[in-house]
Amino acid sequence: MQAIKKINNNVALCIDGAGRQVIAMGKGIGFHSMPCEIPLENIDRTFYDIDESYAELFRQISPQLLRLCIRFVEHAQQVLPYPVSSTAALAMADHIQFAMERARKNIRMEFPLAFELKNQYPMEMELAEDFWRSLRQAQIHLSKSEIAGIAINLINAQLPQKSAAAAPDKQGFEGLLELVVQTTEDALGVKIDRDTFNFSRFATHIYYLAQRLENRKPIDSENLSMYEKMCEGFPELQSCAERIAELMRERMGYPLQEEEKLYLMLHINRIVERQDEENNIL
Repeated sequence: MQAIKKINNNVALCIDGAGRQVIAMGKGIGFHSMPCEIPLENIDRTFYDIDESYAELFRQISPQLLRLCIRFVEHAQQVLPYPVSSTAALAMADHIQFAMERARKNIRMEFPLAFELKNQYPMEMELAEDFWRSLRQAQIHLSKSEIAGIAINLINAQLPQKSAAAAPDKQGFEGLLELVVQTTEDALGVKIDRDTFNFSRFATHIYYLAQRLENRKPIDSENLSMYEKMCEGFPELQSCAERIAELMRERMGYPLQEEEKLYLMLHINRIVERQDEENNIL
C-alpha cells in the first residue's frame, strides 16, 4: 500500500492496490517520507469511503480513544439489526472527546430523552451503557447522563437499506442543502462551518432524507412520544425543523413525518452544538 500524505505519526492517507483512496492506521506509518510503500502487516486499520477532510479528526483525537471507539462500533455492527456507517467510529470518538472537553470545563449536559430512548431504542442504550463503563475503565470519566448522548450518536450512524431507488440530482441537491443550511442559520442565529466533519454528517443525513422523499419512502413514525418530548423541551429545534420540513415539502412535494423531523432535530443539534459550546440546546 502506498502512503501519499501524513496525517499524524500513526495515520496516513494511502492508495491501495486497486487505486482506491484509504486512510490507514498503524504504529509509526506516518514517520516515513511521503510517498512511500507501507507493508500491509504494518497496518492495523483502514477506513474506506471517508473524505480526506475528515483527516483533521485523526490529529485531534487520541489514539487510545479512537481504538476504544473502533472496538465499540465493530461490536455494535455485529449485534445491531441494521447497517452502521463506516464513519461511525470517528463520529463517536469526536462525540466522546467533545464530552470530555465539556467535563473539564464543568459544563454538564442533560439528556431529558433518556427515558424515551430506553423504551424506543433499548439495544442502543444497552450498548451505550456498556461502552460508558468501558470508558471509565480506561480512565475516561463522563457523567452517566452521557450514555444517552452515546446512544443518539449510534442511532444517527444508522445507514438506510440499499435499494435501486433514484438518487437526488447532484446539482439540485447542492442547492437544496445550501437552502437547508441557510434556514438553520437563520432560525438558530448561528454560522455553520461547511468544512467540518459534523457538517459532512449533516449533509449526508439531508441527502438520504431527500432520497427518501424523492422515492416517497419516509421512515415509519414509531417514536411519536419521543418526538413530542423533544418538541416540548426544545422549541428552538422544533421551529427550525418545521421550517426545513416546509422547505422540503415545497421543493419535493412531500411532507416530512414526525420520525423524520425527530432525526432532523437530532442532527441539527449536533451541528449547532459545535458552533457554540456555551449554547447547547440538547
